[in-house]
Amino acid sequence: MADTIKTVKSSGGDYSSLSAWEAGQQKTVAGGDREIAECDNFSATTTVTIDGWTVTGEIVIKAAVGHKHTGTRGTGYRLVTGGAVDSLTVNENNVTLDGLELTYTGTTSLTGGLKANALLTGLLVKDCIIEGTTSPALAAWFYFATNNSSSYKCVNSRFIGHDYGVAADYGTGVFYNCTIVGKTNNAIYRD
Repeated sequence: MADTIKTVKSSGGDYSSLSAWEAGQQKTVAGGDREIAECDNFSATTTVTIDGWTVTGEIVIKAAVGHKHTGTRGTGYRLVTGGAVDSLTVNENNVTLDGLELTYTGTTSLTGGLKANALLTGLLVKDCIIEGTTSPALAAWFYFATNNSSSYKCVNSRFIGHDYGVAADYGTGVFYNCTIVGKTNNAIYRD
């Protein structure tokens, strides 16, 4: 059982972007082990896809101590993107996102700050701000095709989408103490 901790800072860290950390650390994470990215207080603009790992342990992406957002947009670590893909896409099991701001500013339909886009289990979203700020953006899309065994848990997080707050296909989602807002449509849309 071991933790591998790498810092993500605009300068002076192990990596200067979360996407560089993902590419550089991508490997097998054995049961009991944790691969941890600690993100400093800065704004990044490169989309990230967590994919290609072999995970029986855990992948943790979190704000470093003292660098978590204050509950207000624009504070702490921020991943703000606007292209044709989601800001952060998770395609692996046992991923924890903790204290991050993920914002999508583009205009591609069914695209947002976070997308869980695989047949996965064990996704935990904790103390995050996740937003889609322009039409037709949503905040988070839990897209699991037809696998009803997929699961995710969201705790103390805020999901605000220009159209939908959270869109979900199959799987089981549990939300504790979250704020979910769809500005022009549903807060939660279940396909």
